[in-house]
Amino acid sequence: MAGKAGYELGEWSDSQIGKDFGKFLTKFVDESEFQIEEAMMSRWHKDEDSLGSYCFNKVGTRLEHFERFRKPIQNKLWFVGEHTHPKFNSYAHGAYETGLWAAQEVVESLKGGNEEF
Repeated sequence: MAGKAGYELGEWSDSQIGKDFGKFLTKFVDESEFQIEEAMMSRWHKDEDSLGSYCFNKVGTRLEHFERFRKPIQNKLWFVGEHTHPKFNSYAHGAYETGLWAAQEVVESLKGGNEEF
């Protein structure tokens, strides 16, 4: 959710989020088929480092854009994060995976005897 609705939802308690989501699920499955034990929601709009930011791909984004953005600069600076993943952008898994990729690239760069490091 984004915009005003995202801010409003961010003020709800985790338990209220769970209850509301449970109501939503009953549109698709019978209540007897699930039990929500706990609900948690991130509240990016309150994070002073992000202030509610999120990413999306605009129409026309191609695989080469992700590949170009992920290339290190002079083997000194790597860009990682969910926004750089070609398949899992906008997901925490994408951020995790690009971090692993970059870590491996750093190790390979150091193994190569790159004296600029």
